[in-house]
Amino acid sequence: NGAPLYGAQAELLIDTSKWEFVGEDESAVTVFNDFKAGVIESDSGIINKIKLIYVNPDQNNPGTITDSSLKIGQITLKAIAKGTSEIALSEYKVTKADGDPLSNVSAEPMKITITSGSSGGSTAPGTPVNENPIVSKDTDAAGTATIKASDIKEAKTLTVNGNTKVDNAVLEFDAKAVEMIKAAGSDDVKVNLSKVESSKLTEEQKTQMASLIEEDTMKDRPVYSFNVTVGDEKVSDFKGGKVSISLDYKLKLGEDPEKIVIFHLKNDGTIEVLKNCKYDVRTGKLSFNVGSFSYFVVGYTDELKATFTDVPLNAWYYESVYYLANKNIVKGRTETTFAPMQNITRAEFLQILYGITKPNDNDFKDPAYTDASKDAWYYNAVAWGTKEGVVAGSGGKFRPNDNVSRQEMAVMLNQFTDKVAKTKLNKASEAISFTDASNIASWAGSSVETMQQSGIISGFACDTGFRFAPAENATRAQAARMVAELLKQLEK
Repeated sequence: NGAPLYGAQAELLIDTSKWEFVGEDESAVTVFNDFKAGVIESDSGIINKIKLIYVNPDQNNPGTITDSSLKIGQITLKAIAKGTSEIALSEYKVTKADGDPLSNVSAEPMKITITSGSSGGSTAPGTPVNENPIVSKDTDAAGTATIKASDIKEAKTLTVNGNTKVDNAVLEFDAKAVEMIKAAGSDDVKVNLSKVESSKLTEEQKTQMASLIEEDTMKDRPVYSFNVTVGDEKVSDFKGGKVSISLDYKLKLGEDPEKIVIFHLKNDGTIEVLKNCKYDVRTGKLSFNVGSFSYFVVGYTDELKATFTDVPLNAWYYESVYYLANKNIVKGRTETTFAPMQNITRAEFLQILYGITKPNDNDFKDPAYTDASKDAWYYNAVAWGTKEGVVAGSGGKFRPNDNVSRQEMAVMLNQFTDKVAKTKLNKASEAISFTDASNIASWAGSSVETMQQSGIISGFACDTGFRFAPAENATRAQAARMVAELLKQLEK
């Protein structure tokens, strides 16, 4: 008290699931001439920091606090949900005239209870404050909750309560998700919750699931479908909004609750594995958060097939890698990594082709390469590939650890098709005149042409069309994509 003050700043932590920052109120300031406040959102998107900055632009007339009741600033928050919320000062600093901080500044967190239907007024610690409308609806016998347009217009959050047909699922839409629903139109809102048999999934969705778990396991897993419509408009993507979902789930004998996962079968054809779902053994409730709707399957990690931490679900090679890995045709560089962007060696690629055939007779004639010993992990593949005419060495060497170029890969794939599979591939693509066709070796030209028109390989888009990059090293992802496409044609 009594110190000349030139400025102050503080950071408030608020839970944005219960509060919304409205703005600052300069009229309440009794010390400083200027006061600003703004929201700084944290990485989590759940807890926000509000930066409060109090500035006195008149250095010749510093403010002085002589009465503890004087205000140096005021902000307005709106309550948007019931519950108890603590508003805490994470940082505070007051500057004296000499530029040093005032050392005896202290603050205590405020704990505020927000209750429905309470009167407005003071926001002192423990004082109830008004909240924005929270709309809660139960589903009917058909699993649909109908929210009137007038109700959703004023709603800040929305809760939909399902019945036993959907394992008592509860969907809680946050403020941003509700805004996305409002933006879809002014008609009544319908939220449908249903539980479907896995056999009712589309063939594409079944294929999606088959890339992760065995088909006979899939039939025993619960599948849920959640949909929101506004009039005739379907709302699937909440664009940053969040829907918290909880439902009843009974653990199967021997299941570890820590290994429960949710498979999200997205509308774009990809699958997201929600491993951060939580199972409460006391209540039997499974909970998880999503940002879009479609189908959700309760899964178990022990049922997952091969998984690689470096093969994201939205990668262009995702399906190809798992298609081959789950057939035990390809393996990772480690148990948990596939290394998709690393170059693939001649031995690795030949081993993949060898894995497709799985020949019973490993007693092949020794190709007598000086750099392929009989105890090498790739020896049988090299002996088989040489015998079948899929590959050839030079100068008495096979060069197993050399990287495979794209044109070499095209030749090996073509030789495999002709001499091992003994088939002709169907034409799947129109011929492409590669801009770098003159760089393709004469011994690889026909193979590149055949594999390209069969849809097995493609080029890279460039300003003047497509280039093949024949001498560039092929990556493990590219190899997986090419072999998977070939195998799918051979299996037809």
